This record gives sequence, structure tokens and C-alpha cells, in this order.
Amino acid sequence: GKYGGAYNGALIDSAVQEYDLKTGKLIRTWDALDHIPLSDSRASVPTNGFPWDAYHVNAIDPPSGGTFVVSMRNTWAVYKVSIATGKIVWTLGGRHSNFKFAKGASFQWQHDVTVYPGSPLITLFDNHCCQITGGGTYVPATGYSRGVVLKLDEGTRTATLAGQYSRGRDFASDYMGSVEPLPNRNEFVGWGSNPYFSEYDASGRLLLDAVLPRPNLSYRARLEQWVGLPRYAPVGAARRRAGRTTVYASWNGATQVARWEVLAGSSGSGLHAVARSLKSAFETAIPVGRGYKRFKLKAFDAKGRVIGVSREFGTR
Repeated sequence: GKYGGAYNGALIDSAVQEYDLKTGKLIRTWDALDHIPLSDSRASVPTNGFPWDAYHVNAIDPPSGGTFVVSMRNTWAVYKVSIATGKIVWTLGGRHSNFKFAKGASFQWQHDVTVYPGSPLITLFDNHCCQITGGGTYVPATGYSRGVVLKLDEGTRTATLAGQYSRGRDFASDYMGSVEPLPNRNEFVGWGSNPYFSEYDASGRLLLDAVLPRPNLSYRARLEQWVGLPRYAPVGAARRRAGRTTVYASWNGATQVARWEVLAGSSGSGLHAVARSLKSAFETAIPVGRGYKRFKLKAFDAKGRVIGVSREFGTR
């Protein structure tokens, strides 16, 4: 056919749809095939009978000002669309970009495109990787992957690079990836098909670089408040050396422990509070007086509430 491939080949279309969540009714559909020429696709037409994924929608920003913004990975472009008419207001990137890119601002095979109402900034993950041949194999990357902040001037139709965050010029993610601006102006980047996530300050300095246990990957990595309150109890141990006893308190996975209280006695029936200590590191060492043989631990949160009690234990 016109675009090559198998004589009976199939096409994967992409769409943006709005539903009424209460009724499940489809309100409207915006179809990429109706508005973006197939000739804009950067994806190779498969020769092995697989469908041609010409557009590959991978990010939609909720409506704002009567428009929505959608990313099509396989056209290397982002589209601002009028909800009322379905017409494309502007195209950023791709074969028919309405914006001229300043040095270092262009992108390829992007993910996680986000616009910010009232701001000229846009964030995205620039994979810059990778073309897939008609036979289904990856072509080497044409550049390195990075988190990107762009500044758009809709008056002059220019896009300039406001920030970039990478793991080096020889590091590329084949697919997926994300960028999240943080309230303190840092940037949190997930590396998609590579099992890493990183945090950078506003100058691009790497602050955190972590690896996920294989085979885990992240489509998008997000920094969120998380509370760990294990179902199992805190754990304690007591050691007596040179006539001194130290109790060691820990609770693996608990994020709310602020302080510990040691209960002790000569037997299990007469335990009472003998020492308190603020939590320090993973395991807190708490000195206690002599003469005690049995112990328990109470874990308190910052508001003074008991959130865990250990089993009784003795000295070793």
C-alpha cells in the first residue's frame, strides 16, 4: 500500500475520550486518524504482519480553557486540541511543528507530557530512543534519555530548554519514563524501561539515584507521602555486658515511630516502664538499669500514641 508493509496489514489508531463516570456514558471522542496524517508517523511500518502503531498515545492532560493536550509518542509530537471543534490548536514537535526549537529543546519518542495552566512551562520525558525496524528489532538510540523542562512562547512560537536531567550521555531508555516537578523546585525522574529513579535539584545536580529490584520497572515514578505500619510487632533484644544491660529496639518498615519505651522486670508479670528514648536510625540502643530479666517495647508516634508493642523477650 501507500505506506508499505503487508498487503493486509492493520493499523492501531489512538483516541482521547471523555466519559461520564456516574453513568459510564461516552460523551465525546477525538480520533487521531481524523486529525493527524499517517505520514507524520515516525514508526516503521511492520513487515512481519504486526499492526502498525502509527500514533501511540501515551499522555493526556485534563481539559483547561476549553482544550486538552495529548502526546503521541510515534509522531514525536504534542498536540493542543480544542474540545469544542476537535481542531488542533498547535503542534509541538514532529514533522509539522508550529514551534521552532532552540538548541537542545527538541525531543523524540517522548512520554509523560504535562502542561501547567498559567505557566509557559511544559515537562516531558525525552526518550530519544528508539526506532523499531519493520521486523520488530530496536535501532540504536540517536541520543540520550533525559527529563526535560521546556518554556513555550505561544506568541513567537518558540520552545526553549529551561532544564534537563540525565544519567549521562550514554544512557537511554527504550520506552516509558516520567518527570515530576517537586514543590521545592527539585525534579523527580523515572527512567522507564531502565529500573531507576532519580531526584535532581534545580541546577541539575543529582541528589538521589535508586534502583528497583528486577524485574520491576516503572511506567511513571511519583514521589508521594507514604506511611509504613507493619502488621507484625516491633522487635527487641537485650544484651548484658560488663554488668550493663542495653535494649535494642527496631521495627522494620515502620515510618511513624518517634520514640521507644522499655518495660522491664524480674519476671513477665511485673513489667513497668524503666527507660525512654527517641528513635535513632534503624535500631535504637537504650541503656537500662541492672537487675531486669524480662523486657517489652512500646513504640510511640510523634503525637504520643502507642502504635506497636513487642513480644516479651529476655537477655542474651
